[in-house]
Amino acid sequence: MTEQQNATQTPLQVSDERTLREEKILDAAAALLIRFGYRKTTIDDVAREAGVGKGTIYLHWKDKISLFRAVMLRNNALVFDDMRQRIQADPNGGLFHRAIIHGMAAALENPLMTILLKGNSDLYASLKDVYDPQTMGGMIAASDTYFAQLQKEGLIRSDIPPSIISYMIAVMKVGIFNTPDVYGLNNVPTIHQITESLSEIVQKWLEPGQIPQTTSQGKAILGDFVNNIIEYGKQES
Repeated sequence: MTEQQNATQTPLQVSDERTLREEKILDAAAALLIRFGYRKTTIDDVAREAGVGKGTIYLHWKDKISLFRAVMLRNNALVFDDMRQRIQADPNGGLFHRAIIHGMAAALENPLMTILLKGNSDLYASLKDVYDPQTMGGMIAASDTYFAQLQKEGLIRSDIPPSIISYMIAVMKVGIFNTPDVYGLNNVPTIHQITESLSEIVQKWLEPGQIPQTTSQGKAILGDFVNNIIEYGKQES
């Protein structure tokens, strides 16, 4: 683009161009994470894949960690939004154990999350770099609030602190990501079997003996939670 063309661009056009360039770079970075993993992927690789100069990437992100944080936060937003749509279409979507099923289904539609679920230890290890304490703190707070609201509506047991529920759900997720390395891939059940079993465990653990006649409020609470996660990701990326 010439200097004259640059000078005649409106602020909206400049913003749109920047957004498109960011999306192109994030797509390239995600593809390389799937192909090569976190440690083997460099900024130079991403620049070549995206067809931009290395300096262009640094106009958007200060380093590799910042770039891959943006990739993972955008990835989370896509998965959570898909999960929300699945839950809204499910008559019983207001029940938390159904969120487990729809969350896993949404994850399996996402190539990057599928790699994580199948036990890619290199990619999982990268999360400790890209999810800094501030990012994790925001997500944990949103999760605690979500469970507290479900308790208030009588959709899950109220005798367990929300922070404990958040932590134990995280333990289950981490186990899914890491167990294949220890257990051996040949001994790992199918994702479908894992999903169904996890949903049943969560239902028996958290669902009260008597649930409200209508569970639609659970869908609204989940929607707010997803919105908070997506908005938080936008602020951090």
